Amino acid sequence: MKRALILLCLGCYSCSQPKKNETSEELKYDSILGEIDKYLTSRIDSGFSGVALIADGNDIIFHKAYSRKGDSIDTNTAYAIASQAKSLTGLAIMQLHERGKLSVNDSITKYFNNVPSDKKAIKVRHLLTHTSGLGYCQCTDGETDEQQMIKGILSYPLENAIGAKWSYHNENYFLLASIVEKVSKLTFRNYVQQYILDVAGMNHTGQSGQEKEKSVSMAPITLATYQDQPVYEKSYSDGQLKSDLVTHRLGAYFSTAEDMYRLALALKENKLISASTLEMSLQPQTSGLVRTGLYWGYGWVYTMTNGKRINILNSGREDWMMNSRMYMLENGITFVVWSRDTMGPEKEAAASLISLKLVEMLENY
Repeated sequence: MKRALILLCLGCYSCSQPKKNETSEELKYDSILGEIDKYLTSRIDSGFSGVALIADGNDIIFHKAYSRKGDSIDTNTAYAIASQAKSLTGLAIMQLHERGKLSVNDSITKYFNNVPSDKKAIKVRHLLTHTSGLGYCQCTDGETDEQQMIKGILSYPLENAIGAKWSYHNENYFLLASIVEKVSKLTFRNYVQQYILDVAGMNHTGQSGQEKEKSVSMAPITLATYQDQPVYEKSYSDGQLKSDLVTHRLGAYFSTAEDMYRLALALKENKLISASTLEMSLQPQTSGLVRTGLYWGYGWVYTMTNGKRINILNSGREDWMMNSRMYMLENGITFVVWSRDTMGPEKEAAASLISLKLVEMLENY
């Protein structure tokens, strides 16, 4: 019996009785899923409003929405995946690398004109791993001209020596998305659609502005927590997101929990890149991030124990409106969790806290 068949009516665990033909393994699944459901339900009082999905291999064994009063959320609700889109960008670069269209060891001078002398040694792999030395230039916020944005990023003083230190900045991935366009001769949106979303069967994933085209209902947002941020005035007009932002043409994806699981599954089944390219994408490119104990690969993050890579993940936080995580655990279990978000430290965001608990509950299962 496939494990998917052991899913009982979620929310009714207490009234379910074991069937005589259920194996001990299936009963254990029933037990852990009940514990998870109880834990997630308890988080509603702490502000959790979102969706959790758990899969074992090809089988989705848990998929449930948790909604605070006044929220309209179900398992099909789409949400802004924010920096989880870096996985899409990294995959696009590695596909082009695999096809011989570019190399991760290429200098960025191959793709951009008039690169300042202090940045000519930056390679594609430095952008992928946030070790380029580039800093937050504030030149991307509200920009509608791609070339002006690129000029602003490259003219801004280096924050660190190239390759010397990990420092997370979106600027790296805006340059990577631009490289995808230059090499593929497609818009970033069209490339990702054709070579990633269509291949993985992610039919409810798209860029900001494609919500109707993708037939999705977006999670409700509260702009009040965002309006005090400097970027708000540059990105919004009369309470509406501007439609011609460069950062949204090179990113700004929404998805559903099930579609993000489909991405993980396609990755595991080598539908997007080969096993060897995937392995290359997940090599330790920098020393461990001491603060978090994580390592950064080519668009993915992972943990290491005794020199062995375990628990691959990606994560995103959309302007204090959405917070999301996807984990691919060493034991074959994948889970996706997202939540509406409120202002506060990343470590206190609902999906961040919930993901850590789910890892604890599932990684030794």
